[in-house]
Amino acid sequence: MALAQLFLRDVYDYDIEDAKVRVLLFRLVPVMTIRISNIRDISECSPTELWKPTFALKFGNRVWARCVLIRKRRGLIRSVVITLGNPHEFAEQIKEIQRKQADIFRSG
Repeated sequence: MALAQLFLRDVYDYDIEDAKVRVLLFRLVPVMTIRISNIRDISECSPTELWKPTFALKFGNRVWARCVLIRKRRGLIRSVVITLGNPHEFAEQIKEIQRKQADIFRSG
């Protein structure tokens, strides 16, 4: 299992670009894009979230790591679970972008 943990972390990667969360295959090929304006809620959760039978799309490349649950406002797939190196920092970064977008909208 430790070997899987080591090699799987290079399969999926995530970044934030142009107010979008991108899920990348082998750090190159975009597999999924989620507009930050389409994110209803983002939260950090335990590794057991990856193993629960839910209707979430799961990109779990770190088997025993904490994960981030993204709930979308619209779309066929409304819940996405991703694992990354620093889930708390990632979730806070998304929330900060959402706050800035809301401020721009209000002052608009």
